Amino acid sequence: MLVSCGQGVTRERLIESFVESNPDASTEQANCVVDELIVEYDLADLEAELSAETLAPEFEESQFRAMFRCGIEGDVGNQIAEQLTANGVSPDDAPCVSNRLVAELTDSDIDVLLSGEITDEFYAKFFDAMDACGAID
Repeated sequence: MLVSCGQGVTRERLIESFVESNPDASTEQANCVVDELIVEYDLADLEAELSAETLAPEFEESQFRAMFRCGIEGDVGNQIAEQLTANGVSPDDAPCVSNRLVAELTDSDIDVLLSGEITDEFYAKFFDAMDACGAID
C-alpha cells in the first residue's frame, strides 16, 4: 500500500514510497499502481488521502484493486487462503484453492470478495478450484 511520503506528492515520490512499503513489488508494478490511482485521484487528492490520520475504506479499496490489476496478487491470495481455512477448507488445501482462484479473478470477483455477496460465476470458479485441488470430500 501507499504511505504518505511527505514534502509534497509527486508521481516519482509515490512510486518510491510504494516500492519501499511493498518490497515484493517490481518498479513496473509500482508505476502501474501509482498510475491507476492518479487516474482515479489527482495528486492533490492522493496527498490528502495519504495524509489523513486513517485511510478511508474507499481509498484502501482503490489501492487493493489497483494492486490486483497490476499483478500484485500475494496479499489477495493470502487473504483468500485465510478465509478458506476459517470457513472449513483444510489448511493443506487452502493455498492450492486460493492460488487457483486468484489466477481466475476478475474485477467483478473482487467485488464479491469485498462485499461477501457470492455470485454464480464466483461460486463456479470456487467449485472448480476446490475440485482441481482435491479439496472436495
